[in-house]
Amino acid sequence: MARSLLKFPHLSLEPWIDDEVFVLGGLSEYDLAAMGRGAFAGKKVGAAQTNDDAKEEEVQTEEIDAEVYGCQVPEDRTAMTDSEVNAGSVSAAGTYTPSAARGGGDVGPGGGGGATAAAPAAVMRVLHSDPGMELRLAEFVRWAGMQVLAALGVSAASRPVVLGADPAAGSGLSAGAVHLAHPALLATRPVAALAISAASQGAPLLLAAYGAMGAQLGSEALLQDHSLATKGVLCVWDLSAPVHPKAVLVSEGSPSCCGFCPAPAGHVVFAGMEEGGLCVWDLEEPDARHPVEALPDAGGQPQGSLVCRRPAFTTEGQFDLATAGSPIVAVAAAQHAESRATPAHLYSVSAWGDVNVWGVNVLAPAEARALDTELGMRVGSCVRLMRLATGVKIGLPALFPQAAAAAAAAAASGGGAGLAAGRSDAGGVRAASLAVLPLQRGAFVVGADGGRLLKGSWAGVAPAPKEYVAHDHASAATLCGAGRSKVPSMVTSVSLSPHVPWALLSGHDDGTIALHSVGSSTAAAVWHGAAPGGALAVRWAPGRPSTFPR
Repeated sequence: MARSLLKFPHLSLEPWIDDEVFVLGGLSEYDLAAMGRGAFAGKKVGAAQTNDDAKEEEVQTEEIDAEVYGCQVPEDRTAMTDSEVNAGSVSAAGTYTPSAARGGGDVGPGGGGGATAAAPAAVMRVLHSDPGMELRLAEFVRWAGMQVLAALGVSAASRPVVLGADPAAGSGLSAGAVHLAHPALLATRPVAALAISAASQGAPLLLAAYGAMGAQLGSEALLQDHSLATKGVLCVWDLSAPVHPKAVLVSEGSPSCCGFCPAPAGHVVFAGMEEGGLCVWDLEEPDARHPVEALPDAGGQPQGSLVCRRPAFTTEGQFDLATAGSPIVAVAAAQHAESRATPAHLYSVSAWGDVNVWGVNVLAPAEARALDTELGMRVGSCVRLMRLATGVKIGLPALFPQAAAAAAAAAASGGGAGLAAGRSDAGGVRAASLAVLPLQRGAFVVGADGGRLLKGSWAGVAPAPKEYVAHDHASAATLCGAGRSKVPSMVTSVSLSPHVPWALLSGHDDGTIALHSVGSSTAAAVWHGAAPGGALAVRWAPGRPSTFPR
């Protein structure tokens, strides 16, 4: 067998490519008809003439005599031609004297002495212009006025604020005052927060948040009463017509802070609650979608009713200890895009420094109908909140999270040192204010205890510095060691300059006001005791870049 196998020839195969191999593909019916083969053999192509395209039409259009006329309004020439003077000048009965021009004579027949001359035609042209020129000049002034107002940042449709008499009789800084009251609704409610709209389409809108009246009613009555008296209320006031609230917003919790979303979502209003929730309202929703509440008088008898708008989206019903474990002390809005779908981001901070970031989403009606089952979204609403970040780190723990965790564990065991010394980061940060930095994407600062501003970012790591303190360079030595504990104040307010985006103010509860730069940890200027009794709020003056009221 082995000898027989050796006699078989052994063949080896190698690949071979031949580009000249003829491949005959199938022919289509079009190819067979063009070649006259197959079923089309011996057949000819027939043609038919429908004469549809043999049409000739002639149109005779008479030419109209037209002249091209151009003009410049107002005329930018300093002199007029003779034809313009003759066409526009008006004859006057009086004469013109040099002494009259200097104020030493009269204009009239025979008035004054000396040589007389006819009044200049240009002067008469301005005083006695034809009606057509006055109309064109008025149209130009109307157009130019809109451009000037836009350049100055003033809305052409803005309405003035109605102010009454100054209660300080001229001794105060204000030119007047306006009293916003609704006795049946707001008689015994405390004012919790205020906000002014920056994009209200010309109407000067003010948002005021009022607490509930549950403390006056008592705990037993609070459990039994579900009327409007036990709910939080926000009122939108039109300061050009402040007789009644433009809109009344109702929440289940008691509001602690509020504000308007920036353009193009200026119709969206938000508020943070003392119970830890966050609510938004859509002012563009019709009143027919909201219930009508009865307003009782002091004796409990109904004396009227009004439409109470419920939140378009709320997180009050979402029980989450990470986001709703402490009161919301500040909420800030930042413009995200010019798109109406995702116009803004909301930054909220709790009393213990828990920072959450939400995205405002304005839906089309068809999209909103498909999301009616989303938790927290009211049926028929077109606005919702999307959680983007939770528990954002602020201050130095954002840079060294492992060291902060080790310091917290050491402080809990009684041997705290190092990072936990002189700081409250190990056991949580007490916060009272919040501001968004416009020059750094996703970055913000939180006003905390110890007189510090803590920086954080939900998009990556915030750039240095991580903290800002109310010390100038002359007293920078106090930053070492236990020097932080020598500043027991709380930063109650933070305000970013509308003119210089890298400058910000901080107000403290001990009356200190500090001017900070975003790029430096120490304050550029400090005013100790500038606000006796404590600074509740600091704001930059919109018309004067270097001035800020307190």
